[in-house]
Amino acid sequence: MDSEYLVGVISRRDLITGRIVEFKLASTDGSALPAWEPGAHIELNLASGLVRQYSLCGDPADEFFTIAVLKEEQSRGGSIEIHENLNVGDQISIRGPKNHFKLVPGAKTVFVAGGIGITPLLPMMRKLSEDGQPWALHYGGKSLAALAYLDALQLMDGNEINIYLKNETRRIPVLDVMSDLSSSDVVYVCGPESMIDEVEQTGAKLGIPVHLERFGPIAGETPTATGDSFEVELARTGTVLTVPEDTRLIDVVRTVVPSVPFSCEEGYCGSCETGVLEGVPDHRDSILSPEEKETNECMMICVGRSKSARLVLDL
Repeated sequence: MDSEYLVGVISRRDLITGRIVEFKLASTDGSALPAWEPGAHIELNLASGLVRQYSLCGDPADEFFTIAVLKEEQSRGGSIEIHENLNVGDQISIRGPKNHFKLVPGAKTVFVAGGIGITPLLPMMRKLSEDGQPWALHYGGKSLAALAYLDALQLMDGNEINIYLKNETRRIPVLDVMSDLSSSDVVYVCGPESMIDEVEQTGAKLGIPVHLERFGPIAGETPTATGDSFEVELARTGTVLTVPEDTRLIDVVRTVVPSVPFSCEEGYCGSCETGVLEGVPDHRDSILSPEEKETNECMMICVGRSKSARLVLDL
């Protein structure tokens, strides 16, 4: 995983639905881009200074990155800037790929997608199809015209694809979809928070593993980034700072390293992911899996704190 930005160029731009634009990004000098696996995303540093993350939805064998960007009705600025300002030939800073949504197939792998949530799932389904492994997709959206990548899905033969349209008053019947599964199966879900929550809660009740990718914070939850005071050491310079009870770790770090990346500041996007060299982080994010948190190898410093008296960060 590359922690530095590289400069890419937009080699192609296509409107694939009324509100979704697909971009292909290549290296500026024709060199190979970093390798990635299904579930990965990249981070774009926009001209405005905004940082946004987008799932890679192409083929890992491609010589370019493919992302699809929905023009959000309640945009915080990123999707509007991308739709209105980015064109073929423009250069853009890219960081990544990163992957907290890795594909680990079950006896049967079920995908549940809502709208633009199809993007991280596409490479997973493509990979399983190539490997001859079974999967099923349950894909919901406002209308048929609003669903991206239906043509690509139709090329994936031999698997179960179910479409649910809001304008036909059909919603994904999550309980029905998951009631026939067993603990040896797995569900991957991405889309609106309400859908993710329903799938996650149903999986917990039925004992079915669920892996998820969020495009926003957990509904109704705002992580608390304050707590007991501790020290943080920035390993690259040896600088030691005190993080007061009422101050976020990222704010203290930025007094010395103002360029540290950040975006959501709510622990769900992964922009501020930082390596931990010593100490025990107090993980308060919603992006790392329980297994990743257990290793204590990295943390999201926008909401995370420390369980030990000192943290040593790879900064």
